[in-house]
Amino acid sequence: MNLKKNRLFEKIRNKTLEKSIVATLFLSSLSTTAFASTVSGDRVSGITWPWMKFFNSLADQLTGPLPMTLGAMGIAGAAIALFSGHAGGGTQKFIVLILAVSICLFAPNFMTYLQTSAGGITIAGVTS
Repeated sequence: MNLKKNRLFEKIRNKTLEKSIVATLFLSSLSTTAFASTVSGDRVSGITWPWMKFFNSLADQLTGPLPMTLGAMGIAGAAIALFSGHAGGGTQKFIVLILAVSICLFAPNFMTYLQTSAGGITIAGVTS
């Protein structure tokens, strides 16, 4: 009786394995043709979502020289305010919030600057 059960379970296991392999191959062949749009940089072509115009304009506004300047000034100002001391707990939390927002504004432009400048190449350790 036990041997009969083992054979039945083995048959079920083999059939399940075969069917799962076939399903995986079928689904993977479908997924290669499903994506018809192309992505270049931070833009998606071929897709016209209604909110993409808003997000693209927002990205353009947040990656210019003004956010980089405001971010650098916010980082410096928040650091000076934190190290000057004599602030209450609420004030310190507000200063840390300003520091975090300033870092978020400054970081993307700073990374782009590092990627495109000779200083960034030196920092990354790339030599010719």
